Amino acid sequence: MLAGGFRLREATDDGERILLAAAGTMIPLALKAADVLSSDEGVEATVLCLSSPDRLYRDWRRTQMEPICAGRLPGKPSHLESLVLPTERGTPVVTVIDGASHSLAWIGSALRVRAIPLGVDGFGQSGSQPALYAANQLDADAIVTAALAALEP
Repeated sequence: MLAGGFRLREATDDGERILLAAAGTMIPLALKAADVLSSDEGVEATVLCLSSPDRLYRDWRRTQMEPICAGRLPGKPSHLESLVLPTERGTPVVTVIDGASHSLAWIGSALRVRAIPLGVDGFGQSGSQPALYAANQLDADAIVTAALAALEP
């Protein structure tokens, strides 16, 4: 948790797989989407709780820059990379944050996978939290749809 993230929900060994990487108040919606994906779509989701996207990014960036700055091969993988099991390598990811979607868009590149970043890309709206989440495609249904889109060939 202190390194910036942890595995919150494990996918079972059955079916297609997706990674859902969520931060803050989006965690309950990501968990709900994972349950819907499993029960209705036969897609198993691992949910990564991003407790500090900033720490995850800085650690990943450090591991990427190490060979350039030090002139040697990289050492251990970043914490983000270590959160993904060997059997999950290549699994698409949906990132979810109630901030700018681009703030987590780097995760797809870091994991070298297809990614769909969800977040708030328009500002100035007002309304209830559920209404605003739905308007910004941040509700559980939107997460499910993004996950299914990420799995398309």
